[in-house]
Amino acid sequence: MLVSELINGSKSNVVLNIRKAVAEVDDLRIRSTIDWIEQHPNKHVVLSKFRAFYYKNLAVTSWFKFPMYDLDFGYGTPTKCRLYNDTKIDGVSAIIKTPADDGGLEVYISLITEHMQKLEQDPEFKMYQ
Repeated sequence: MLVSELINGSKSNVVLNIRKAVAEVDDLRIRSTIDWIEQHPNKHVVLSKFRAFYYKNLAVTSWFKFPMYDLDFGYGTPTKCRLYNDTKIDGVSAIIKTPADDGGLEVYISLITEHMQKLEQDPEFKMYQ
């Protein structure tokens, strides 16, 4: 699905595409991807090609069940977790728990300026700002 279809298309079509994409990610797909990455001697090349994916697609990931606020690398647990702020990346979003773990969610969206301005003008999006 193109970003233009996401912005201008019907919400039901967006939901259908998300459901299809989620259904395709199963245990076999994950194991196959890990095997594919392990075969590459230079993992940096894999990362570089993966980053190129962001410029053409919308990537949504949910870290809701990941216990990031329980992690301690020797400095104590984090008080806040955020996505890396890279204004060159378009179409990446993550859903995470709130630091209070009160059942709330935080959604981070990384878009280039032009796409963010369009999103900020969307009446439905404005309801949740």
